[in-house]
Amino acid sequence: MYFWNIESLKEDIRRGELTDKELLPYILLSVALYAIGIEFIAYLPYEDTNKWDYILSIMNILIPIGGTLYVYKKNGGAKRNNFAAKYISIGLVMGFRFLVYLLPVIMLLIIYWYFSFGEQEEEMPTTFVEVALFSSWYVLLYYQIAKHTEETNTIPATKDVRKPKSIYFKILKWFFVGIFLLIVSIILYLAIDYYSVPDDLNEEEANKVLNKQLDIYCKKPYSELTTLIKSESTYIQIEADSGTNYQIEIQAYKENNNSDILLFGTIDNSNRSAYHPMVDTVVKKITEECVRE
Repeated sequence: MYFWNIESLKEDIRRGELTDKELLPYILLSVALYAIGIEFIAYLPYEDTNKWDYILSIMNILIPIGGTLYVYKKNGGAKRNNFAAKYISIGLVMGFRFLVYLLPVIMLLIIYWYFSFGEQEEEMPTTFVEVALFSSWYVLLYYQIAKHTEETNTIPATKDVRKPKSIYFKILKWFFVGIFLLIVSIILYLAIDYYSVPDDLNEEEANKVLNKQLDIYCKKPYSELTTLIKSESTYIQIEADSGTNYQIEIQAYKENNNSDILLFGTIDNSNRSAYHPMVDTVVKKITEECVRE
């Protein structure tokens, strides 16, 4: 394998001496460097990450490397079976085809994020669900590339007689179709449920009501607030001067394992604001001081 000597590489290509076995390191290294580069760029600028971010990045590097080796093996290994041309052309077509299967995966994740985090999180952390779904999609992509590459090694029939699709492929296909239809139905249901209620939250009044409740909790002793950390959320029903009934939820927990207690409050009027309630926070320090964030 040449890393710098372009003239020797060109000479081998002219003479037809670059076999599939000799091409493999070039393709493998290109795939690896591309995957590593994409994952490296994803961390710029630096943002909060967790272990699942790193696991997903590792999978996004290992799967294309292992998948390339698998396609090479299914193509016949070191035999002259035109590996590079097949890998690039079949890989591109299968990539486009698998974009269709990526849509239900993304839509499923959107529903998962909505029910897991709502609209209170500015940035949703990566979890096992994202790793499992995207890694499964990636593995299936390379499996199909290898499968179609292997089929090109057989002698073509005299007639246009295509091999019937495997029952497993049909099951997989209709499984994704079923997921897609289910997701569309759920999204339509949520959209109708969301837009069928009025968006009439008086933000100024709601903010005053929520701040008043947070101030009440903040004036409580630090020792009393520590008991709220492991308890369930506190729900309060209040009727404002305008006659509007507000629902308030107060949660308490510690930030980053330090001594500060974060009082997290949300408020809505049971209409559309219930889907995205107004949020405010106050920090209670061990010195009994309250700080607005």
